[in-house]
Amino acid sequence: PGQGKSVLLLNFGYNAYMLNYNVMYVTIEMPLQQQRNRFYSLHSKIDYNKLKLPEKMSDEEVELLQKKLNKLKEERKNFFWILDAPENCNSQFIDSRITAFENVIGQKIDLLIIDPIYLMKPTDRKSEDPVGSISWDLKMKLAFFHQLNRY
Repeated sequence: PGQGKSVLLLNFGYNAYMLNYNVMYVTIEMPLQQQRNRFYSLHSKIDYNKLKLPEKMSDEEVELLQKKLNKLKEERKNFFWILDAPENCNSQFIDSRITAFENVIGQKIDLLIIDPIYLMKPTDRKSEDPVGSISWDLKMKLAFFHQLNRY
């Protein structure tokens, strides 16, 4: 904790989003609003600490944030979606959320970020490498799902 993994992953995802990729960011450790505020701060350049405590924001900053977010929605056809997932969820949970989201939005996810993957539960509880098992399971499920959708 506190080493900057989430900030790094969010920046990576944000840059992919700005390059027109569809991004789903799954947050397991941090509250959903905290990750949203980080995204808003990154995009608007308004200090994150002000977004955590909106009463510290000036009227101009609130207006700037609203304008930047509205402009982002108007100009982009791709998406950056932040999904809140419970600790000890498994790949089936993530897979079901991806499937539901893609069906509703009508677009495919190009980049999936799970922060942090080590808080997930592997399908094979006997695995000596839980993170490796979770990663493999997600890769197999997503590859199979997307292969089916090509035809």
